[in-house]
Amino acid sequence: AEQLCDTLPASAELAKEPSVAEVNRALQDCSLQTFPVISKGRCLGLVKRKRLEDLVDKGSAVPNPEQAKLNLDRILDTAPFTLLQNMPLLRLLPLFTRLDIKVACVVSHTGEFVGLISRDALIDAELHHKESREEGESDAGSTSSDGF
Repeated sequence: AEQLCDTLPASAELAKEPSVAEVNRALQDCSLQTFPVISKGRCLGLVKRKRLEDLVDKGSAVPNPEQAKLNLDRILDTAPFTLLQNMPLLRLLPLFTRLDIKVACVVSHTGEFVGLISRDALIDAELHHKESREEGESDAGSTSSDGF
C-alpha cells in the first residue's frame, strides 16, 4: 500500500487547529479532495476540500483572518479507513470496491501516518499490473509460436 500513496506536499498535512493561511496554502498547493489532519505523526482524521473551503470563508470574516486559527473538530472525519503500509495490492482493490472507499490513510505497524491512498491511484496501479501481466503472457505466447 505504501508504494501507492499519493505524493503529498508538506502543506497538505494539516494540524488540528491550522491558521487560515495554512489552510489556504494547502488548498492552493495541491488538488487533493481530502486532506489528512496530523498530530505527533498520527492521522487524527480526514477533512474534505469543500468543508475546508467553507470554513476558510467563515474564518475570513474575523479580524486578522490570516492569523486566525481554525478548529477542524466539527468537520473532521475521525474514523477514516486505515490500511497498513505493507498490505498487498490484490487485497486493496476489493476492499475499496466493496466498501466504496474513495481515500484511506496508510499507517505503519506502529500507527505512524505514512500517506493517503486514493481509489484513482489504486485503479491506475491495478491497470498497470494487468497490462504488465498481459505483455508478459503475449511475449511468452509469441516465443512459443515461433518455436523457440
